[in-house]
Order: sequence, then C-alpha cells, then structure tokens
Amino acid sequence: MVRLTSAIADWPERYGVRASCIVPGWIGLPRAIAEAQAMPVGDRPGLIAPELISEEVLRLIEDPQSGRQIVVMEGEKATEYFAAPALRLA
Repeated sequence: MVRLTSAIADWPERYGVRASCIVPGWIGLPRAIAEAQAMPVGDRPGLIAPELISEEVLRLIEDPQSGRQIVVMEGEKATEYFAAPALRLA
C-alpha cells in the first residue's frame, strides 16, 4: 500500500483524486488479542484500538490536504506521518 500510495501521489494535481494509506501494527481485535496473550509477556506487541484506526480514516477523509499521507500506527507508540514522494509515471 505504501508503494501504491507513492506511485499515485501526484494524482491530486493530475486528476483531483487523493490517495493516502494507513499502515497499522497489530489491531486489537479478538484474534490478535488471543494471539498476543499466547506470547511470552516480553514478546507481546502493543495493540491498536480499532477505534483509533477508524478515527484516523475519518481524519484522512475529512482533510482535503491529506493526499500523499502515509500513516504508521504501532501499538502504544505515537502515530507517525510521512509524505509519499510523487513518482512521475508518464
């Protein structure tokens, strides 16, 4: 998804279409919770609340300047934002 977002990052200028992506770590859904609980305590990943991902999706939809954003969400870490480079593909 990151490569696709980079490949079409110039679409806002060319076609008026925004493209962004969210790169989540482990999402706190039942299967991931069960898998994480089966791991040794020191190896357990931080889980991201599904609601936080939903909020980020809504933010991207509502922000007209959100094109090209790559949003990395990892457990309890702060969300990181990157701008995808615009690749010119003829």
